[in-house]
Amino acid sequence: MDNLISKLSIAAAFEQQHNMEISAELRQLKAIDLYANLMSGVYGEVREVSRGEFQIEIKASESYSGYPVLFNFEPKGVES
Repeated sequence: MDNLISKLSIAAAFEQQHNMEISAELRQLKAIDLYANLMSGVYGEVREVSRGEFQIEIKASESYSGYPVLFNFEPKGVES
């Protein structure tokens, strides 16, 4: 159960880093599908920056701030 909650939390946090237009598109997906797309590279290259910690860059044109965002996350239950 903690693993599922972790995935859903990561999906929600990833969606919140985007501008309103992209965020609305991402909300059309189920959170678990958004997480699966994130991990499979649909939204860009996901890099492991340290054991169990991953990172993806959100382009400036897609971010809420208008600047590139490095989104780091640590999913539970993921072994490298």
